[in-house]
This record gives sequence, structure tokens and C-alpha cells, in this order.
Amino acid sequence: GFELGRAYIVSGDSMWPVYEERDLLFVKEREEPSRRPTKRPVIVKLREGAIFVKKLLPGTKRGRFHLLSVNPSAKTLDDQSVEWIERIGWILPAD
Repeated sequence: GFELGRAYIVSGDSMWPVYEERDLLFVKEREEPSRRPTKRPVIVKLREGAIFVKKLLPGTKRGRFHLLSVNPSAKTLDDQSVEWIERIGWILPAD
């Protein structure tokens, strides 16, 4: 057998058109956030527990990050305290 790994189900439209509602995102690795912006969206866990799919940019304060949506109608979450990020390995589209 083999392990499929962890997966997250997309809810909301902040990452549309890259990811749609109910897409399954399988992750390949967890890591500490770095000051380098992520070129691709990642799974982001905030220190208070919320989990998002966003692009990560350096924040204005040390240890803080801006969480950027792909959809221009969604607002950026500024200066968030991030616990970890997970890289997305593959996607199973909802439809």
C-alpha cells in the first residue's frame, strides 16, 4: 500500500481561479515560514489556529507575514503570526 498524505478541502473563493470550492489539496511537506515570499500558494496555519490557503509575503514586523489571496476581490490578511506552512503536492479538483 501507500500513504496519500494529508489533504485539505478548499472552502471559499479567495484563491479562485487557481483553487475552487471543494478542491482537495494534498500536501507534501511542512516547514517553518521564511522571509522569502512563496511563489505558489501554500497551506498556512496561524498561531491562533486558523488555516488558510494563501501566498505568503514578509510582513512589516519581525515574525509576521502578509497572507495574499489570488482572487483580487479578497482582502489581504496583514501582519499575521504564522506557525507553519505546508507545500501543496497535488490537487484533486472538485468536479
